[in-house]
Parts: sequence; structure tokens; C-alpha cells
Amino acid sequence: KNNAGFVTINGGDITATGGAGGGAGIGGGKSSAGFVTINEGRIHATGGNDEGCGIGSGKWGRNSNININGGNVTASSTLGGAGIGGTYSKVTMTSGNVHATGGASGKNSSGILGGGAGIGGYGADVTITGGNVTATGAEGGAGIGNPGGKKDSNIAPGMIKIGGTAQVTATGGNAVSNSTYNYSYNAGAAIGNGSAPNSNVKGEEVEVVTDNIVRNPAGTSADHQHTWKVTSHEDATTEHPGETVYHCACGAARTDYSPALPDNSTNSYAPLTVLGADSFEQTTENDRAFDSKFY
Repeated sequence: KNNAGFVTINGGDITATGGAGGGAGIGGGKSSAGFVTINEGRIHATGGNDEGCGIGSGKWGRNSNININGGNVTASSTLGGAGIGGTYSKVTMTSGNVHATGGASGKNSSGILGGGAGIGGYGADVTITGGNVTATGAEGGAGIGNPGGKKDSNIAPGMIKIGGTAQVTATGGNAVSNSTYNYSYNAGAAIGNGSAPNSNVKGEEVEVVTDNIVRNPAGTSADHQHTWKVTSHEDATTEHPGETVYHCACGAARTDYSPALPDNSTNSYAPLTVLGADSFEQTTENDRAFDSKFY
């Protein structure tokens, strides 16, 4: 408890399980962060049975920093925690085979918990640039992003970036209804937010601009094929990225981002503009003028 974990793994065959009070499998104890780097090895990490992450933060821990640069890594939580991550954590993956599963929804001394994210946690930043990564949220939790939320939780997902050679499969947690503890959660987003308790709204998707992602593959928590309708759009400028917001009649939402436009104001050339049959190109580059040419 109250002990940050500093761990570097360069190989070996390791199985680690967090303590019953909510310690991470690899990382911090209860109320503590984990600072973990995995470069190689075969790793199986399971969080303690009270919100401990598989790799990262213990119960109530914040600001963990996890770097995975190789190896075969399997990480899971048993109740409400992320497979890899924690609240306001920073998760970076550059290589390796990674399977991360969030902890189930349920009830503990803190109250009702939604299912954990496969990778992430409230406000967690996730960057994946390489490796084969599978992230699965538990009931109401996102595959990558936020867990199933509490009624008073307004923490948005952190920055999620996926690119390079990464191959990522993300699955949001299923909907669940628990009559024993009188709660329900709708399905979590593949990438984005978890759902709120006792709500008909599914977790909101955040779109990551890449073709390396499979979201909610067939037979998982996506209970129907979304029909997206554009509800707002903002063009990209040199000052900010473009943004298009879609909604489905089921209540799900997603946002697509396009990169900000390049700023050519400091360059020594002007882009070509064609206005008609008599248009011509005239440009300078490196202070050297080119002849005009009619087309």
C-alpha cells in the first residue's frame, strides 16, 4: 500500500499477481502508481481483486507510466481495473505481442464499478506505434480508453494515438444488467469512452486516423451495425485539425479527426492554383523564378 512500483523487465518467464487489497500485478500498490518498462520476456500479469490493474496502477493509483517495447505480454484485472494502465496513466507500446483485458464490473467497498478498459483508464494517454495488440474492455468499459463510468465521473478519455506498424484489435465491453446489485451498463466503445451506469447510451467512440485498427469484430459487444449520420463538421485549418461528429440512432457517437493543414507561410514557394483555360502556373522556389506557361 502507498508504494510506487519501479520495474524493468528485459526477459524471462514471469507470472505476477497483485495483492487482494488492489495492488497491480506489475506496478504500484494500493493508491500508488507503477513505472514499468518491458523490453522482452513472456509476461502474465493479473491485478489484485479490488481495482488493481494487470500492469500499471494499483487501486486509486494515478499517473503511472508504462512502456512496452517487446515480448509476449498478457495482462488483466479482476475487478474494475484496466488490463494495462490506470487513471491519468501514460501507456506507450512500440513492439511486442500484447493481450490486455479489463476487470469485470461489480461491487466493492467504494460502490458499484463498471468494467475496466483493456488499455487505458480515466484520462489515460495511449500511444501505440508497433506490435500486435489486442485490447478488450469488460462490461461497459472501452477496449482502449475509459472504464465504465460512475455517475459523477466527467473525465474524458486521454489522447489516443495509433500508427506506424501497429496492428490493433479493440473490443468494447458488453452490456450487462445485474439484478443482485441493481445496476446496468451499456456497451463500451472500442476506442473511446465507457458507458455510464443505468443508462441507454453506449460508450462514445473516438476515431483514430489509421487503417491499422479492427474495432469490435463480429460476434463481440457491437450488438448491431451502426448507421452513422453526420451531426457536425469543422474543416481543418492551419490552426486546428478538422472534426466530423457522427451519431447513430442507438445513441452511439464517434468523432473523425483530419490533420491540420500545413502552414506554408514561411516557405519560399506558393502552391499552384488553377482557375480556368487561360490559367497558368507561376511559382518561385529558393528565390529562383520559373517561366510562366499557359495550358
